[in-house]
Formats: sequence, C-alpha cells, structure tokens
Amino acid sequence: MHACHRSIGVIILFGAIGCAAQPRVVSQQEDKPGPVAFQAELRDELLKMMAADQELRNQLSGQNASNVRLVWKMNALDMQHTARLKEIVEDVGWPGKSIVGEDGALAAWLLVQHADLDPKFQEQCLKLMEQALREGEVAAKDVAYLTDRVRVNQGRPQVYGTQFHTVNGLLVPKPIEDPERVDERRRHVGLGTMEEYTKDMRGG
Repeated sequence: MHACHRSIGVIILFGAIGCAAQPRVVSQQEDKPGPVAFQAELRDELLKMMAADQELRNQLSGQNASNVRLVWKMNALDMQHTARLKEIVEDVGWPGKSIVGEDGALAAWLLVQHADLDPKFQEQCLKLMEQALREGEVAAKDVAYLTDRVRVNQGRPQVYGTQFHTVNGLLVPKPIEDPERVDERRRHVGLGTMEEYTKDMRGG
C-alpha cells in the first residue's frame, strides 16, 4: 500500500496530506443482542474501494498533483466512496475487526480519512471509532489520524502531528496543540517520533 506511514495518499484541494442520523456502533449497542458476524463480502468490497482510492492517489503524486482532470476524478471517487460508507455504517455500525478483519477495518478508516468533502460524517465516524477502540475493534493509530484530520478540518490544532502541508516547497506539520508533548501522545497510540515521521513524510 502506498505511503506506509499511514498518511496514505495525498488529498488535493480539500484536505491535508496522510491517506445524517447518528450511525450505530458495530458490536456493543444496546439494540443489538450480540456481535455482528464476520462479513467476507463486505471486507472484499472495502478492500476494492481502498485499492481504487490508492491507485488514483498514486496517479496524482509528484508532477501530476495539479492535474485538474485527475483532481476532479479523485473528488468524484471520494464522494462515491463516502456515500457507500454511509450506507455501510447505517447498516452494520462501524466496520471493525470482528466484522471485516484488520485489513477491512483499515480500509474503512482510509475511506473516512479521505471523506473531507463531508466533514460532519468524519466527525460522526470519529465518535464511532473512539467507541470501537474501547472495544478493541480498531487500531489506536487510525483513531489518532482521524482525530487530527477532523480537528484540521475544523480549523483547530491537531493532536498527534499526522497532517502535513507544503510551506515554501517543504512539507511541514500543520499547527499542533501542545507541541512539546506531541511525541508522548504519539507514543501512547503506537506512533514514532515527530522527527522520524517528518523525515518519512519528506521521503527519507
């Protein structure tokens, strides 16, 4: 998968760099008698959506980043994926590891991470993922990335320093709340130091 540091892909125009009614939480809601069964077809669908996302974002990397045709194509794909993810969340709650496996849960996170055209939906999903984290259904790293994405889209400082932008031709983190303790917070969710991450984001 492109960009293993989990900022997967590049958001053009509508977000930072990475990758309706309140939906239900996957497995522990009071209106559900027990865990939702594993759904192999849903997992496969999420993986295909993630692959399409990454393929197009890979095309937009480097010199193609300003290609208007590709940008519009990417935005259209993001809207399509967001609409489908809304249906999934409404149907089964947040698709965590128990229902779609670890790779399917990663794919669901990636899709909402790239749903910048619908920030309210991102906020709803963050709440669901925070609950799913308490149930062991999602990775703490994924929640950290979405937390930063939501805060950046709200015009607030990020918490974990995962979101970067370009300033004078150099990738730098967007404003960070309490930057002196960011490495401590990153360590708590299993992320490396800001120094390591910045070097990775800049390609080495």
